Amino acid sequence: VVTGTSLAYTKKGNKPYLRVKLLGEQGKERTCFVWNWKPTKTTRLKENDVVIGLIKKTDFGLSAFESQIRIVVDQNSEPLPIAND
Repeated sequence: VVTGTSLAYTKKGNKPYLRVKLLGEQGKERTCFVWNWKPTKTTRLKENDVVIGLIKKTDFGLSAFESQIRIVVDQNSEPLPIAND
């Protein structure tokens, strides 16, 4: 679950990446660096969005590439209707 995001740039200042605060299963908040970040309509992460992705743990923390992150539950979308059985 996304708890916050902030746009940042590499040390040389030419490549954007996204710092994402994530809430894990045990309720612990962690920072994930999302590399090659290019904000598009399909990849805008907002607070309380539920995401999945291929996330790696390194000595610096968690990291992933933008192409490896998917939004499962978008908090601004209408919920899917429940089918009547």
